[in-house]
Amino acid sequence: MPSQVNRRIAKNTLFLYIRMAFTLVVSLYTSRIVLKYLGVSDFGIFEIVGSIAAAFSFLIASMTLATQRYLNFALGQKDLERVSKVFSAAMNIHVGISLVLLILAETVGLYFLNHNLNIPEGRIGIANIVYQFSIGSTLLGIVFIPYNALIIANEKMSFIAGISIVNALLRLVIVYMLVIINADKLLAYAALAFAVCVIVQLSYAVYCKRHFSQHCRYSFERDRQLFREMASFSGWCTFGGVTSICKSQGINFILNIFHGVTLNAAMGIANRVAEATNQLVASFQTASNPQIVKQYSNGEFESLSTLVIRVSKFSYFLMFIFAAPLLLNIDFIFSIWLVEVPEYATSFVKWMILFVLTDSIAGPQWMSILATGKVRNYYIIETAITFLNIPLCVLVLYLNYSPVYVFVVRFAINLVVLFWRAAYMQDKIHLPLKRYLGKVIWPIILVSSVAGGISLASAEIPVQGVVRFVVLSAISATAVIGATWIFGLNADERHSCKNLILSKLKRI
Repeated sequence: MPSQVNRRIAKNTLFLYIRMAFTLVVSLYTSRIVLKYLGVSDFGIFEIVGSIAAAFSFLIASMTLATQRYLNFALGQKDLERVSKVFSAAMNIHVGISLVLLILAETVGLYFLNHNLNIPEGRIGIANIVYQFSIGSTLLGIVFIPYNALIIANEKMSFIAGISIVNALLRLVIVYMLVIINADKLLAYAALAFAVCVIVQLSYAVYCKRHFSQHCRYSFERDRQLFREMASFSGWCTFGGVTSICKSQGINFILNIFHGVTLNAAMGIANRVAEATNQLVASFQTASNPQIVKQYSNGEFESLSTLVIRVSKFSYFLMFIFAAPLLLNIDFIFSIWLVEVPEYATSFVKWMILFVLTDSIAGPQWMSILATGKVRNYYIIETAITFLNIPLCVLVLYLNYSPVYVFVVRFAINLVVLFWRAAYMQDKIHLPLKRYLGKVIWPIILVSSVAGGISLASAEIPVQGVVRFVVLSAISATAVIGATWIFGLNADERHSCKNLILSKLKRI
């Protein structure tokens, strides 16, 4: 069974990595063109206005995981009738939430946009229209969450990868149209992005109707007890989603209030890089998440603990292989990627990469906690700690410190949450804190110290331009891979990796 699970995760990860490689290139290219044709000011407006909608969409990720948790639990127990009931209850919950958010968005959100944000004179009308498109995309994402979660729960990652590639291609079309269109480019970009969102969400629904018709048969009233249970669970996940606002959109608003849309443009570039690099780990973790829930539902706690340890550790190492060259070469990358580099963009990106690197460990932690279904205390404490981002960032900017310190605060608080979460989950999934620290954190510290030291030393090599980029990237990536092999993997993991590599080479 474990070998079958590993093969399934490896297969699904491969599909998602193909998606990641393609969408990464497209994301970086489109960011360059969009920034060029919108300009720093309009690009900043799009980022900050989109952040308001994102503040209301904070629950999309958490709600997807909440729905996925119940679907995976039912699938793990092979209860197909319950899968259908879970889907129906999820649809009812998400439609209700979308209606509530629509009211909040058109009242509180609209007031905040027009009275509190720092929008350049003459662009507030366009900003309002862009806001409506952003809200529309958000509400669509919420309503169609059950379809997305159903695909992931059934581990059909090939479709997820395919639709992501189509999404990326459509965004390339948007960029082309942005170049040739004569209308207001900010307005056109927002409208076209909304159209892509509609196409993608409908694709999820059509796929589910064709392949999982027995799972997505909707019924308004089926199981009141299940509805109440899922509503309570989803409610706490929604409450926990506030942490996403504190870590991203909340900080984006604060930067706008103190420094205007220019820093929002820099933040937008940092977010683009973070989203692109985070896909490396997201692909791996998305493939493993269903197995975490299914193993918990079957009471396989030893296998679950081993899976959480390996996914946490491997997620960090995979991210580090790409993060190290990025950190060393960010100035050169910007020089060939962006036509105009917003102020503070370089510093923001470096700190964002560090943040994403450490946050890569977190996925298996909170997925295993979600698998238990007991999340109230977890979300209350995590939200309380993460909310400290807001007052501390306000204090930093009020005291006239560099905006870079906002990221320092965010990074420090994330480390606190990371270690607290490790302590919290030990009793939930029978994974002692001492074992987690010894099997995950200590190898990560060793690999980071050795590979980081070698990478920093290589930065003193007296070469420039493309040669410097190639040399530093090769040295840092090799250092990370070598340190991971020696200090990051145990004997069994090295043996498994060696066999996997040899089997792939034989097939080739």
